[in-house]
Amino acid sequence: MQNKYLLKIAILALIITSCSTKRHTEIENPTEFKNGEWISNTDSLSGISIRKGKLAFFKNMKFTADSIYDYKVVDSIIPIGPGKNRFKSFIKRMSIVDTLYSEIIEFSDSTIILKKNNFAEVYKLK
Repeated sequence: MQNKYLLKIAILALIITSCSTKRHTEIENPTEFKNGEWISNTDSLSGISIRKGKLAFFKNMKFTADSIYDYKVVDSIIPIGPGKNRFKSFIKRMSIVDTLYSEIIEFSDSTIILKKNNFAEVYKLK
């Protein structure tokens, strides 16, 4: 009897959470970042290396082969009300195993600012 009650609660919770999930639309953005090393403002031995359509985050000036990803910039559009949308841009990193997203706060030809652990991480092209 108690198992049936717990199962009903679990199903109801699943329905409620799935109904409240906001759907988003992903649109490819033609932005490409300049090739080179983008050095972190907080740790000069860390950053992003971009070459030939590939991207890798590095630490202590090193990265491994499995940390190299194809990447593209995508825009996410989330409906938040009638006629209202929220737009965000992301770096979408793709490999055979993974797809990872890093939110772009701002970028220019020489600066990329990403949201990392709820903080802004600034990278400068060197």
